[in-house]
Amino acid sequence: MKWFLLFIFGCGVGSFLNVCIHRIPLGESVFYPSSYCPKCRRSLLWKDKIPIFSYIFLGGRCRFCSTRISFQYPVIEILTSILFILLFRSYSFSWDFVSFTLLSCLAIVIAVIDIRCLKIPNSLILFGLLLTLAVKGLGATQDWLNSVIGFGVGGMVLYLLGAIGKWLFRRQSMGGGDIKLAAVLGLFFGWQGILLILWLASLLGAIFGIAGVCIGKLRIGAQIPFGFFICLSVLVYIFFGPEAKC
Repeated sequence: MKWFLLFIFGCGVGSFLNVCIHRIPLGESVFYPSSYCPKCRRSLLWKDKIPIFSYIFLGGRCRFCSTRISFQYPVIEILTSILFILLFRSYSFSWDFVSFTLLSCLAIVIAVIDIRCLKIPNSLILFGLLLTLAVKGLGATQDWLNSVIGFGVGGMVLYLLGAIGKWLFRRQSMGGGDIKLAAVLGLFFGWQGILLILWLASLLGAIFGIAGVCIGKLRIGAQIPFGFFICLSVLVYIFFGPEAKC
């Protein structure tokens, strides 16, 4: 029963994350107005807002204008539910579970927005900063020195990588959002954690970039959604890092 409830709750949260993904880049409120079709702007009926099932029953199309609904919506809802279940299975109901669940939700939103827009909104960075300060302030143990060093290391590493990339390719190769995200994550995980996360993100980003160039989908020096790889690396670190309880 608890896994079923977690799945249902995760689907509901995933539905809200989809709202955030759509509205935050547009500068719209994530709470008002109620959910609507991005194409015809008609407000959705209550039965069109049921996670996963509404997508299936509607055949993946808007009830009013028949515009195809992005497959992203059920995918995010299912992914969020799976993450909730895996986090609960690993950390039970603990402070780590609460903090990692909130961070995972933030990572999902940032990752998808970065893929779609190649930018990370400052509002999400601010939320991550406030979340980190709350986690560090309310947690059982606080190592503020490690966190402050991690904040500096995370931001400085990506700033230097961006400067090197700009010198090599004569164009901006690292967005300011990526640098700020790395700094906030350094504050959350400490300097050792952020170094592992950035190493993995750089490895995954390099593999993606090289593969894209080889198959002709990317040109050398093209900008990639590095924030996505940072967020993916965060999830890997949570489940498989040195302090993971999996």
